[in-house]
Amino acid sequence: MRRTLLWVFVVSALAAFSYHISRRLVARADQPRWRPFTAVMAERMYVGEATAPMRIENDIYAVREDGSQVEDFKRQIMPNGDWGDMRVISDLSARKRTSVDPSTESVTTYPYSDRTVARFAAPPSRSACSSNATAPHVSVLGYDTVVVQTAKPLAPGETIERTEWRAPALDCFTLKEVSAFRQPDSRSTRTTREALLVAEGEPSASLFEIPVGYVERTPSELFAERARRFPNEPADTPDKTTTMLDGVYQSYHKGR
Repeated sequence: MRRTLLWVFVVSALAAFSYHISRRLVARADQPRWRPFTAVMAERMYVGEATAPMRIENDIYAVREDGSQVEDFKRQIMPNGDWGDMRVISDLSARKRTSVDPSTESVTTYPYSDRTVARFAAPPSRSACSSNATAPHVSVLGYDTVVVQTAKPLAPGETIERTEWRAPALDCFTLKEVSAFRQPDSRSTRTTREALLVAEGEPSASLFEIPVGYVERTPSELFAERARRFPNEPADTPDKTTTMLDGVYQSYHKGR
């Protein structure tokens, strides 16, 4: 389970900032800088119609004025159940994105091109929060938010429904999100993610620091190191996933 969580994290690390930023780059603002802030987030997963969550996890999201961003995930990644801080750092001044894994003391780095840095440095316009001019507005933590609802079909009878509360004043950051995965046999899971607090201003520099002594590893090297350190853990990382991740890693480094 811990190893599965690790490769899911590595896959997510590749998509995390693409997901957050791509939504915001639909239209760009004339404003030259991002609005800096730090948000403490809580994520809860529910199964079926349960009212008590089966899992609760926390993370910290922060953005600098130059557009650099970090997500610090608190996860039970250690085999003994201990928690660790798994981070994804998009540092535009250093021109790279870095995934930090404490269980193997590894970093996996993806260099940014000039084009990527320029893309991520441009904040979105407030109109990028939603293409629906009549979308409802709701206050969350004192911020006006635009409510955006989407539904995406998957396999026959399966859908992912998502409702997001995006704050224009925070460059369309999603202060609250409810996602539901629905299946034809009535099985479903529901995940909620919401901000517990938002502190405006430049985030702590420590969130962007790379731990001293951590080793640069490709995704496959990271998984191999995990297996070496924890030999009793099931090796359940899909080979196709490892190959795909290594390919993406190499493509970033070839494009330097």
